[in-house]
Amino acid sequence: MNLGRKIGGNASQDRSIQGLGKVGLSSRAVVYTILAYLAADVALHGSSPSKADSQGALVLVESQPAGSLLLTILAIGFAAYTLWRLALAWKGHQASAWKRAGSVAAALVYGGLCYQALSIVLGSGSSGGPSSHPAPLVAAALNLPAGKVLVGVAALAIAAGGIALAVWGWVHHDTDVLQTGKMTAAERRMARFSGTGGEVTRGLLVLLVALYLASAAATGNASRVKSLGGALLGLSHDPFGPWLLALIAFGLLLFAISSCFEVVYRKA
Repeated sequence: MNLGRKIGGNASQDRSIQGLGKVGLSSRAVVYTILAYLAADVALHGSSPSKADSQGALVLVESQPAGSLLLTILAIGFAAYTLWRLALAWKGHQASAWKRAGSVAAALVYGGLCYQALSIVLGSGSSGGPSSHPAPLVAAALNLPAGKVLVGVAALAIAAGGIALAVWGWVHHDTDVLQTGKMTAAERRMARFSGTGGEVTRGLLVLLVALYLASAAATGNASRVKSLGGALLGLSHDPFGPWLLALIAFGLLLFAISSCFEVVYRKA
């Protein structure tokens, strides 16, 4: 009897965790769709109605009719994603220690997005926060003893993370994450294409931000560092910038599509 209750409790708990994941992944898909739009807008016009980063995406949502309500719903989704990732790390559903660490890192990122969204709704974050402007934080780090070394090490760590993300996106197997047996052949191909393209794009964007941080470390000039939005805007001024931005927008949209596949077919 006790064993039956335990098994039933575990099944109920797993369903709750899966529910959190579906809500969180849906919010992730929405945000990456908006980021793809902002990157495409920079490619077409050299600018965007909002910064082409996570906070800009949230500000754009808030500016729409019923924007505060939509942003509150997204904040709930980000909170769900955060709890889901923490639950995955805590329960050990992902055997690899690196994957559990990745779940914790993702939880921190989306916890920050939840905070940003709530700050905008409450009127305290519409003008951007520290995460939108990394230069002051980098300047403070550069003023520390061996500041250039510390910032350089941070740049290398971020670059390594970006490269690892891109490589993982290229080599990972969909069967590790998705219930491919329930998918049609066309769905499996699209899931593979969108997952690979989306993860490689995200990894390259992380690497791009790391290169600007490395430049700040090498020169001791904090103004060299750029947020994601600033990096994308900088690309728009290069001769091939609009084409690169179009590819980035496409890659971000692919990641949104990949997130939708996870909503429907992700394993427990």
